[in-house]
Amino acid sequence: SRASVAEMIQGIDDSAKKFGYTIRLFINTDPKLEQDLWGEVIASSVDGILLMNDELTPETIEEIKHTPVPVVFVNQLSPSDEFGSVGINYEECAYRITKLMIERGNKDIMFIATEHKYTVNEMKQSGYIRAMKEVGMEPNVFYTSGDININEKHFSELLDQKVPDVALVVRDSIAISFMNVAQKQGIKIPDQLQVIGFQNTKYAELSYPKLTCVETPIYEIGNKAMAYLTELMTTDNYDKQKPNILIDYNIVWRQSTK
Repeated sequence: SRASVAEMIQGIDDSAKKFGYTIRLFINTDPKLEQDLWGEVIASSVDGILLMNDELTPETIEEIKHTPVPVVFVNQLSPSDEFGSVGINYEECAYRITKLMIERGNKDIMFIATEHKYTVNEMKQSGYIRAMKEVGMEPNVFYTSGDININEKHFSELLDQKVPDVALVVRDSIAISFMNVAQKQGIKIPDQLQVIGFQNTKYAELSYPKLTCVETPIYEIGNKAMAYLTELMTTDNYDKQKPNILIDYNIVWRQSTK
């Protein structure tokens, strides 16, 4: 979401200033132009690259392999030990929160994801499915738009059919939208429906009731990614295998769960 990206960039910028670097931001919303943008990045004579691309294609990975400067993946796991990364094990944290809700006696746990495919969301979904199948429960995944107006219609129709015990939602804004629609229909949160988000943005504290979240320390991810990139840019052993650096996550329990 825009809020989490801004927070991550702030973490990168603060770390860059500490190490005496300036950052240049390259933005692309058209996959067809990705190769051109990558060429522009290389031509700009940067010392290193932090990649915040959640839709990696084989073509992009191939481009990265031929990049003459260090590359660090931010907020996702690197697809190869040729590159470093800083992020969270989203599969594991989704598995853990799903397992906790199962252990609390919930039988109908739904996972709400976006129709648009994002790598981190697919990892969350994979962890949820693993936890459900482990105990013989049937996964229930619902895909919706990132558009709040469209979401509300989808959620209203969904809740007319059946109210789950728990909804795990990939994004805070979508979780709050789902919770608002449920309350408009007279569904009591958390007595009849518990809702959990996966970011812990500032909106989680502003919602009513306040949203329980798996907290992903976005600022810290950005900050440590820049520190890691600096290490790669200044080390003599650049060619060595580069690990994935995993940041700890927390579950922040609030009033949207029992």
